[in-house]
Amino acid sequence: MSTPWRMVVVDDDSKVRVLLERAFRAPEFETHAFPTGAAALRRVAEIRPDCVVSDILMPDMDGETFLRAIRAVPGLEHTPFVTVSAVRSESRIKAVLDAGADAFLLKPFPLRELLDKVRDTYELNDAA
Repeated sequence: MSTPWRMVVVDDDSKVRVLLERAFRAPEFETHAFPTGAAALRRVAEIRPDCVVSDILMPDMDGETFLRAIRAVPGLEHTPFVTVSAVRSESRIKAVLDAGADAFLLKPFPLRELLDKVRDTYELNDAA
């Protein structure tokens, strides 16, 4: 059996976090879920995630700021980063994609679509 993908999931909504933890489950994934970007940043260097899924609107820092902080961690500069949000603001979505997010999904979304997006993003990054 291959090593599970290490996932970091960040969403301030506990229901969404639980849903994402269930979607990214063993044996394919090893998931670390956090309620805030700051909480995740305290652990990402040790977790060394293969992919990050993050909400855009969070109380301590937005997804764009969190993404820039992840990109500043040595060794995580190219970690696939998928944003999710109920925000329908074109400028907000464009800003996070311009900051380097690999993909964006509008909430609510089918979990299968998120899983496919993560796998595609990871495989594209792995092939590069």
